[in-house]
Amino acid sequence: MDDLLVSLIYVIAEALLEALLEIIGEAVIAWISRAVGNLFAPLLKSNRFITTLCFALLGVAAGISSIAVFPHRLVAPSKFHGISLLLSPLITGFVMSQVGRAVRSRGQEAAAIESFGYGFVFALAMAIIRFVFVK
Repeated sequence: MDDLLVSLIYVIAEALLEALLEIIGEAVIAWISRAVGNLFAPLLKSNRFITTLCFALLGVAAGISSIAVFPHRLVAPSKFHGISLLLSPLITGFVMSQVGRAVRSRGQEAAAIESFGYGFVFALAMAIIRFVFVK
């Protein structure tokens, strides 16, 4: 019983820490997209497939970069190995949708990544890279 409880705590901690890492990556991307301005806005708004692909590639790049900073697992492995592949992108997508909602409530235009779908795609790509290459 204690092993199950410890495993559940590790699963929750891993998902939250992975989500935090992904949220930081997405915040950097949102900040950069605001700094660059509307340079790529027409392309990103016109084709959802290209936009999704771009955010997936950015997620891969962020995953590789995060391995350079954190080359080890954030939490000790648990019995439910890999559950953070689903949980952390869901948490991150939800947080990014709430960030986009807050930005729009202030009368500003939200960056594309500040939506559930694109936030989820970015976080999923980053989580897959970390899952595959971090041991």
